[in-house]
Amino acid sequence: ALSDFETGSWTPVYQALTSNPTVTHSVQLGRYVKVGSFVNVMFRIQTSAASGGSGALVIGGLPFAVTVVSSLFASGPVGFSSAFTNFAPQTLLVGSNSTLIQLIRNSGTNGYDQLGTSITTSELSNASGANDLIGALSYRTDS
Repeated sequence: ALSDFETGSWTPVYQALTSNPTVTHSVQLGRYVKVGSFVNVMFRIQTSAASGGSGALVIGGLPFAVTVVSSLFASGPVGFSSAFTNFAPQTLLVGSNSTLIQLIRNSGTNGYDQLGTSITTSELSNASGANDLIGALSYRTDS
């Protein structure tokens, strides 16, 4: 499996599960390392303008889908987030057989509430240099 080693880049893009927002990205950097069936990704995504859309906000473009296992999810940390409207993403979540990173925040207004609420497109700010997000994720793939 160690002979199956690959590095590369991918392009993260803000999308939504219901209807995509109109987004002008100012930074879209993604890198990955794949060793056998394990993938490590890191990314930075920032906007210069955003409007519209509806539903849960996601980041599309992962280079490989998460392995197909019922009820298995991959999750990872948000290393930095800045200038979202009301709530900032706190963790990353990817479901089985998906290439979309769901952005999750706590369900209330204090740090003790569960991490279980999706960031929605309404959290995207239209300010230049806003919606800056840096994260990393490790997961298993069938690819």
